[in-house]
Amino acid sequence: MATADMTTDATPQVDCPSAEELRRLARGHLTDARQAVLTAHLDRCPGCQGRLDEIAADGDKLFTGCMKKLCEPPAPKDSAFWDAMSEVEAEVTGTTPSDMAGNTSANLSDLKLDFLQPTDTPGRIGRLGAFDVIRVVGRGGMGVVLAAFDESLQREVAIKVLDPQLKSNDTAQHRFCREARAAAKVSHDNIVTVYQVSEEEAAGLPYLVMQLVNGETLEDRLRRIGKLSIEEAVRVAMQAALGLAAAHEHLLIHRDIKPANILIDAATNKVKLTDFGLARAAEDLKLTRTGFVAGTPLYMAPEQARGDGVDPRSDLFSLGSVMYESLAGKPPFEGKTPLVVLRRLTDETHEPLHKLNPEVPDWLEDVIDKLLEKNPDHRYQTATELANELTVHYACLKPATMDKVEACPMTQVRSWRSLVRSRSQRKFVSLLAGTFLLGSVAGATGMYFLRPRGGASSEVALAVPDLGPAELNQTDNLKAGAVWSLSPSPDGKFVAAGMEDGTIKLWNLNGGGVSDLGKHDGSVWSVNFTPDGNRVVSASGDGTVQVWNVTSMMMEKGINNRIPVRSAAMNADQTSIVTGDATGMVKIWDIESMGPLLPGGVPDKPRQEFVHRGTISAVAFSPDGTMVASGSANKTAILWDVKTGKAVQRLIGHEGPIYSLAFSPEGDRLATVSWDHSIRIWDTKNGDLVKKIENAHEEGVWSVSYSCCGKILASAGQEGLVKVWDIDNTEKPIRVYSRHKGTVHAVHFTAKGTQLITGGRDGTIRLWKVRD
Repeated sequence: MATADMTTDATPQVDCPSAEELRRLARGHLTDARQAVLTAHLDRCPGCQGRLDEIAADGDKLFTGCMKKLCEPPAPKDSAFWDAMSEVEAEVTGTTPSDMAGNTSANLSDLKLDFLQPTDTPGRIGRLGAFDVIRVVGRGGMGVVLAAFDESLQREVAIKVLDPQLKSNDTAQHRFCREARAAAKVSHDNIVTVYQVSEEEAAGLPYLVMQLVNGETLEDRLRRIGKLSIEEAVRVAMQAALGLAAAHEHLLIHRDIKPANILIDAATNKVKLTDFGLARAAEDLKLTRTGFVAGTPLYMAPEQARGDGVDPRSDLFSLGSVMYESLAGKPPFEGKTPLVVLRRLTDETHEPLHKLNPEVPDWLEDVIDKLLEKNPDHRYQTATELANELTVHYACLKPATMDKVEACPMTQVRSWRSLVRSRSQRKFVSLLAGTFLLGSVAGATGMYFLRPRGGASSEVALAVPDLGPAELNQTDNLKAGAVWSLSPSPDGKFVAAGMEDGTIKLWNLNGGGVSDLGKHDGSVWSVNFTPDGNRVVSASGDGTVQVWNVTSMMMEKGINNRIPVRSAAMNADQTSIVTGDATGMVKIWDIESMGPLLPGGVPDKPRQEFVHRGTISAVAFSPDGTMVASGSANKTAILWDVKTGKAVQRLIGHEGPIYSLAFSPEGDRLATVSWDHSIRIWDTKNGDLVKKIENAHEEGVWSVSYSCCGKILASAGQEGLVKVWDIDNTEKPIRVYSRHKGTVHAVHFTAKGTQLITGGRDGTIRLWKVRD
């Protein structure tokens, strides 16, 4: 399977920015995505580089220093500089990584804190900028980590300061600047959040202000208990894979995944990846010309050890090494010296995991073996692919308690797999069992095809499903990856689904099958039937919004946004579409001005644009069309006045990214859900929080929907549960459904409010009975 070249600059050409926008770029006031676009433009435009240098020289010392270092040409290959660099690298990477969990593993005896300013606050050791420093947490290869208190926001934070001993070290300064840029690019619940980047002016030391994770590193946990249980090992790996998927989506490769860089929150057990100090934006090769290997040998990928090019699959090898150690109690490749380790991981095969831990199930050993393949082409090709598989298995390891009537398919397979250890034998038995099963199903139910619709695709009839007590119908696995979005037609006859592989599926609920309505070149994050039920609006990671005719099965119109669109919706009178994209932009488009979607070319122009920082995961029109709501990865929702284009309410309170939102039928309430496990209901007139359901789900909440009466709410969670709530009494849900195998990404009431449709990572759509 081919892997996308992470070094390719796919950023669209843009006009030279204004002086004001360059100032905002220099001060860090742009959205992450807009910053990435302008940075790519600067690489190609010497004129704007000069303008930016002048702006930066006006007073932003940290930015000026970083820009100078990033633009310096590398020394010649035969320069003595590289010998000195090797010595510096050995010194820098020889220290133990910082431990944000509170255990100082490095030697702090020679650490001087004279860069801290005096403080009058009792119990504090000094002051750095606006922060009172509480204690030293740890010391790593690049810097010192301090625990501090942010007085303005009343919260504890972690501050990573460039180690004062490395202040005069150009390589260290260069890497620290790089870490600031890399870490600030990604916002995800499984990555330590970077709040700001600043500089201690007196000492000239740059520092990052980050989320403080109270807990321990995976390294500490393994040192304390030896190895993890099967369930915990899968959970840790699953969440780490989700964090890597977010980083890779931003073209960032971590390069140093190891137990010390995996933090585990004590309160929630949530995994956080940290220390992107060795991560580099894959499209920028300036730092890779040095010729030295970056990373930790015990967990390094073979191509990384050889000094060859790396890509996201290198991080997956490292994660596989971490998984192996979590279950075996030791890394897959060990040696007395780093050179011995490097030779073993490039030339030898690891010891079979089941010999060290017989409790490891075969499927998990197969996952780890695949991650540890020497050839990257033989590994999982994306972190998302790995996360998907682990999520399905994790749901079986940790079954829910309600409506779960079927046996886990993984344990059903275990009975015959446990008899066969060799991989070749397993493949033969799998083929034999699959052939037998297919013949049995075909003979028992009969499989048939209906006539193609619209000349485009075939409608495949569904086998008789195995339904739970409250389940009315379901699809088979649609073989198109995860279901990311769903929309029922107003007449209740069809369900549209947006799929991971870019297809839009149309499920006929009146005894029909599933058809392909259309296809994008990227995952379909959002689908919505138009109010008249004749069309479906889809939004995709390919940067387009498309309008499909349900009768002709053809695309009628399209919008070329050029930037991934995470959500789109149409207003009630069907004159406008609102979109939210990965750059934090909320845009309103006129339907009449939309034409056929043309490949390439310049982006289409919206009627209005609103700036909401962070990736926009959800947008919606109010029922009367006067307001637009947007929910962002920056943990806020905003209500916009469509007529004036102004933000009328900013809804602040969530502690994680907002994934979904929904207006009540009357439009007087807005429900928002977040990765912080909560559901919040807001008054749209004054912005007040009127209801909060803490810990509505054990993990993040992906989707929310109002019933037509406005008194019932449905939510879907990362743990695989769908819950129905009586808004007047939210002490506990009135219904819980749990037959999905893995995360449920989408939930939606049908028009009459008597049924629910759900879809998720297992690739199925399910129809549930809520009430008669």
